[in-house]
Amino acid sequence: MNGTIASILSAPVVQATVKNTLGSDQYAVIERPGAYVLSLKNEPIEHCRRIIILKPKGFTSNSMDELSSHPEAREATVEIKGAARAENTGFFPIKDCIEFVYLNKDDAQTQSNYPYASAAKAFREVKVSRTKFKVVRRNHYGFYHNLVNLTDEWLVLILDKTLNHSKKVDYSFIDGAGKDSDTLQEIAKRVVADGDDIFKSNRAIVKRIYAMNPDISLPALITLLNVEERGRHEQCTVFAIILNIAKRHPALALKLLKNAEKDEAAQPYYLRELIGKIKKHSK
Repeated sequence: MNGTIASILSAPVVQATVKNTLGSDQYAVIERPGAYVLSLKNEPIEHCRRIIILKPKGFTSNSMDELSSHPEAREATVEIKGAARAENTGFFPIKDCIEFVYLNKDDAQTQSNYPYASAAKAFREVKVSRTKFKVVRRNHYGFYHNLVNLTDEWLVLILDKTLNHSKKVDYSFIDGAGKDSDTLQEIAKRVVADGDDIFKSNRAIVKRIYAMNPDISLPALITLLNVEERGRHEQCTVFAIILNIAKRHPALALKLLKNAEKDEAAQPYYLRELIGKIKKHSK
């Protein structure tokens, strides 16, 4: 392993890339299991550019053998800049450095508790540095994918993504929940700030949501599926919370989710996945 993330972030070549990609606006450094994501704190709603720094032998999904789902993306392109080394002013070119592992939308069966797919039967393409390629297309190509670092280097990628944030959170379900509104406001805030890290960093708020009357919590959480994706798996975090509650209250959850699907009140992909998983669990 060459250096630490601190030394990589301070490397001249990475500093220049940050300036050229994100400009002078404030940005966040988000740690994922196999990567760091640098994104603007105030991203445009329709289009974003991010820097992905893959850890040595790292990956963009939650694990090496998993494919994340991307209903938030209309299209997405990745450019592999190369390896970043603390002492270098340029990216070091590396052959066969990234494996693009993917499945199209209709080719995958997702996990029991999350809308992620297994990489076991996925398509695989090995990419070289200084290459630009599509990871998501409008025809659902690459809907599930993972980018895997095949090297012991820190690899820098540029993500260019057109977003599909056509649905909005209806905060009336959150702010109008009476005595429970404070808890719902807090979970909404923590999902944005922490994403799926909430299950480790703030278990207390999650337990409070689980203990809440599902007639109150589920409608609020269903609209919270429309939270903007900022690199922390925010929507999938809400998905997991809903599914946990739904397994204890399947009839109510199915009714609310089917109504939301009929009214087009939330992202259709997540609603269909939740309905399917609840039906399967209830058999």
